[in-house]
Amino acid sequence: DLNDTPDSRTLKTLAEQWQPANPQPLATVPVDRPTRQIDFVLVWPGTRWNVVEVRVLDEAVASDHRAILAVLELLPPEKEESSDAGTPD
Repeated sequence: DLNDTPDSRTLKTLAEQWQPANPQPLATVPVDRPTRQIDFVLVWPGTRWNVVEVRVLDEAVASDHRAILAVLELLPPEKEESSDAGTPD
């Protein structure tokens, strides 16, 4: 819950390492008729995460802005090739 805009210094700094789960903006405020995004789901490292789903919940009761739901799959780490790969035993 960052309560910040995509062009803010905070998000630009975070974007140096972290990736947003949604490549396109998702409007979360104002709650009754959202027009801009102030909430974000960020992943790191980007190569370890598969974004299965990301969407704004259509619920305007419990907060002054809408929530973002992200379903993420953690991928296995990339295997490092050993120096003796390909040599017979």
